[in-house]
Amino acid sequence: MNDTEREGRLSAIRERCAKLPEDQQDRALDAFADVLTLLELPREPGESAALSISLDRSPKVAYPSG
Repeated sequence: MNDTEREGRLSAIRERCAKLPEDQQDRALDAFADVLTLLELPREPGESAALSISLDRSPKVAYPSG
């Protein structure tokens, strides 16, 4: 990825973050920093990193797909 692509992606993240309520902006930026920290951790050659994100939702949430 070159500098222009990286700056474009970071700009898109800034724009999306700005649309969130302030308290959610803090959470999003903290989570982004957490992901960077995980990706910076040393790994063995060939070892990959896997990330998992979940939502805690009420069992009464209905999804459009059924």
